[in-house]
Amino acid sequence: MNNQVKAYSILLFILWPFSAVLIGIRYFDFKFARNLIIASFLFLGFTADQSGDLEFYAAQLYISSIDNIYILFNQLVHLKASKFFTDFSSIIFSVFNSHQIYFSFLFGLFGYFLVNSINILRIKKISKSNFTSIFYFLTFAFFYSIVNIFNYAFYMGAIYFLFYILKFIFSEKKSKYLFFIFLTPLFHIGLAPMLIIPFCIYLFKQNTKWYILLLILSTTLSQTFLITNLESGISESETVLNEKFKSYASSEGQESLELRYSEGYKAGNLNYKLSRTSKELVNYFAIPLILLFLYLNKKIITRDKISLDLFNISIACLSITSLMLNISQGNRFFNISGFMILAAFIYVAQKFKLSSFKYKILIYLGVPVVLLTNIISLIMAKNFIGIEFVFSNFPIQFYENP
Repeated sequence: MNNQVKAYSILLFILWPFSAVLIGIRYFDFKFARNLIIASFLFLGFTADQSGDLEFYAAQLYISSIDNIYILFNQLVHLKASKFFTDFSSIIFSVFNSHQIYFSFLFGLFGYFLVNSINILRIKKISKSNFTSIFYFLTFAFFYSIVNIFNYAFYMGAIYFLFYILKFIFSEKKSKYLFFIFLTPLFHIGLAPMLIIPFCIYLFKQNTKWYILLLILSTTLSQTFLITNLESGISESETVLNEKFKSYASSEGQESLELRYSEGYKAGNLNYKLSRTSKELVNYFAIPLILLFLYLNKKIITRDKISLDLFNISIACLSITSLMLNISQGNRFFNISGFMILAAFIYVAQKFKLSSFKYKILIYLGVPVVLLTNIISLIMAKNFIGIEFVFSNFPIQFYENP
């Protein structure tokens, strides 16, 4: 992209912010274009409806004040803050007294980590790749659905974790990224189990059999055993951990949530039910097939250190997912393990010639299912994204929302 194209792109973004999405995808190889996509997230946040978690965050913003900072840090120290980041940021942005500005910040941050996480796995220029490579890369790039942003705290924390675990894998100076990885629960306390991953890396090194053993163990571990041990460890504590256990892991909490989800599914329209069904197909069929493909071609993967690290860590992430399936909303962790498994695949697909791999039928079966689900998720996004995002711009929105 030359300077003239960049200048026209900026002007077009001011007049029509949605153009940044189209230009950004077209010229994704260039940092400027990727920054345009991130800028489009700012406008998406500014025009976002107060749906999902955003309704709560807007209400929280208008009752927050700088005076609440001391109380919040006191809650953090005593393990009583479950979503520290959004609590803290709402206090800071309360000075603007505008949920549109606040949402722009939240969405922009989400976009930054999502776009850059995807870009880490781009080791070849897309513009010089063949159709098959582009097809696989787009399948990976759209896996982490934009709909996730409307359940912000967990999925923001998840993409934050994925970004820094990828930086950890690709960097030679790994230790500096551990600090950022261990900050993940500040976004959502429910992500604390992901901190097991760095310990696995240091304990198991690149020995794949230990990661597979962990997966087998986590899959076969009984729900009763896990819940009983969790309850005995935190039931007496007056912390957010005990509160979350009662809400998500206790028998009463699980029954309540399962009833609510069941009623929500029955009340949902055809698109919603199709989305739920397709995600289950991805989680329990397509992603396992892709992981199996990688395992069956392990001899090729072991030739490259990063490929092996991605493969092993994707198994570790799936192990955590298997554990968390024993509690309500544990299926959210499929977004993390699925992303990592696809990341391992897309890296390997760029690093080696796919013609040298065996059992490619597993890819031909798995990847189209993932792509189809991505398309359905994009269709579902219209229920959350206002028409203003597509056709309006900042000047109009500032005029309409002074």
